[in-house]
Amino acid sequence: MAVRGVRPDLEKGGEVGYMGLALVRFAGSGQPEIGVLDQGQVVPTGLSDASWVECVERWGAGDAELPAEGAPIPVERASLLPPITDSARVFCVAQNYPAHAAEAGGASPPRPAIFLKPPSAFVGHLSTVDLPAISSFFDYEGELAVVVGKSGRSIRPEAAGSYIAGYTIGNDGSARDLQPSVLADRFQVDWFAAKAFDRGSALGPGVVRRSDVREPGRLRIRTTHNGELVQDDVTSSMHHSIEDLLAFVSGVVGLLPGDVILTGTPAGVGKARGVAVADGDSVTVFVDGLGELRTSYAAAPGVNDIRGIDE
Repeated sequence: MAVRGVRPDLEKGGEVGYMGLALVRFAGSGQPEIGVLDQGQVVPTGLSDASWVECVERWGAGDAELPAEGAPIPVERASLLPPITDSARVFCVAQNYPAHAAEAGGASPPRPAIFLKPPSAFVGHLSTVDLPAISSFFDYEGELAVVVGKSGRSIRPEAAGSYIAGYTIGNDGSARDLQPSVLADRFQVDWFAAKAFDRGSALGPGVVRRSDVREPGRLRIRTTHNGELVQDDVTSSMHHSIEDLLAFVSGVVGLLPGDVILTGTPAGVGKARGVAVADGDSVTVFVDGLGELRTSYAAAPGVNDIRGIDE
């Protein structure tokens, strides 16, 4: 598999394009390690998760001079982990693409609607997403993800770019049948029940530096479900821009290096198509300049067979 490439069946009006160096986490000798992904090879740095936040800060500042320890590993053998650690907050944006809001029956919200996902919700590139037994309709959501590179509170939109370390790709797993809820006799969305499943989402392959991503507000994002193109849009379609999202979130809580903002998904989700993700399925999200995030799906393990995020 060529991480920088694109399968021929997706070459319709453009390609994924050049992918710069990506900061990654991978399963090393028993513990998560930090590496640099370049042309389908992971170069180990010899650094552990304890250095992740520092590396993200350096990445955002343009310092890519990380140590090289050991021989490069082909990406398909590197066991990539999601590019977040347990200290990260993952802020997700609901219905930020007008076409997706329309397929859900409404308009994009006038201000960003944000919910949180725990780091344990994510697996890495080429990993398996667990289909939760409690849900009868599980769904994918391909998204552009923003990785924060330095601390900031009440960030002005025009200054937001300097707080970004880089970008990666997200697949926000969603239990559609668990989203509706009732509180005080009024309809509510239960974000926790629908979105927080262990190993129910994916993130990766790694963090591409912001300086290597040309015009992040104009990237093409596409998703395939079992090889069928189901989502195809550009990030310029977002109702709330990347800069406005950073400004809004940081006005509520201070952002920290390593935090992630999932910027919303385009139209074409399984719920709108009437097609849920099933055991044995595969979903791939392509974003220009960032490569691809590919996952397979399988029934979640039993209660007494819980797998950790770093396994």
